[in-house]
Amino acid sequence: MRVSPVAAATAQMKAAPTQTTSLSQDFMTLLIAQLQAQDPLDPMDASDFMSQLAQLQSVSELSTMNQQLMQLMDLESLNPTLSLIGREVQWIDAETGERVSGTVDRVELTSDRGYVLVVGEEQLSLDQILSVGLTDNRVKATA
Repeated sequence: MRVSPVAAATAQMKAAPTQTTSLSQDFMTLLIAQLQAQDPLDPMDASDFMSQLAQLQSVSELSTMNQQLMQLMDLESLNPTLSLIGREVQWIDAETGERVSGTVDRVELTSDRGYVLVVGEEQLSLDQILSVGLTDNRVKATA
């Protein structure tokens, strides 16, 4: 199943809170265990307790920031590929061994997070492309 890059990024953004929630639950479990095991005559200092909560918040925010940075890097890697839409590309046909050309109609994200160029009915990986040029139907500047 192919998923559009925008849909994939949206799905990743929705999945991000799950990891942060899991981290918060783990922290709270440890904190409760620590509170239950503490010496009643010498309870945990309130400043230590607040320090641990602040650390949890920091880790949570760093985790979220890291996930957003990874999403940005994924989208950034797509940018050069998107610039091929509307451009003429050439490749070697696997069946005939002849050099073939066509205009890139769209770019699709594959299930393994790679990209394929769609040229008519052909799906081409980036490593199959021999050359890239302008199509004849692009507007040409006149002097």
